[in-house]
Amino acid sequence: MPVSMCLYWTNQDRIVVSRARKIERFLSQPFFVAAIFTRIQGSYVSLNDTIIGFNQIVSGGLGI
Repeated sequence: MPVSMCLYWTNQDRIVVSRARKIERFLSQPFFVAAIFTRIQGSYVSLNDTIIGFNQIVSGGLGI
């Protein structure tokens, strides 16, 4: 979205975009299958920890 459109965002819009960006980064953590291409070692996160982390981002428990 063009930067000029950001001028018209409400505070709620900014919160939603911030959370969406956090979710995007959260779901693109290092994967074992991508280690060959990224040279970043994959990491294992349990399903329970993933669900808890995702819920914290969506609910706003980690700040804006």
